[in-house]
Amino acid sequence: MVMFADFDKYNTAVKISKQLRVRGIYGNIVVSTLRDVIFYTRGYLRNKFYGGKDFQMLDKNGVSEKPGKWYQAETSETCKVLESLGWQVVNPDINLSHRDPIIHFKKP
Repeated sequence: MVMFADFDKYNTAVKISKQLRVRGIYGNIVVSTLRDVIFYTRGYLRNKFYGGKDFQMLDKNGVSEKPGKWYQAETSETCKVLESLGWQVVNPDINLSHRDPIIHFKKP
C-alpha cells in the first residue's frame, strides 16, 4: 500500500469536516458527550484567541517553501504509474480515510 497526497480528496474532507466525528464514545454517553463538548470548546477558543488554524483548503498549484510539503498526485495518475512499473492495483482507494487515498497494490 502507498499513501500520497490527493488534494481533491483532502479538500472534500475539509468541506465535510464538521459532519465527521473524530472521537469515539466511551462508557456513559452523557459523560462522553460532555467530554467532547469541553474538548471542542477548548479547541475552538484556542484557535480563536491564540491564532490556531482549522484545516485549510489546499491549492494543487500552490508553491510552498516549507519543508515536508505534500505534492499533488491524483489517485488515477498514481495507479497508472504503479501499473506501468509492473504492479497490479488491487484497490485504487481502500477508503480507510476520508482525507487520504491509500492504494492497495501487489506484485502480479
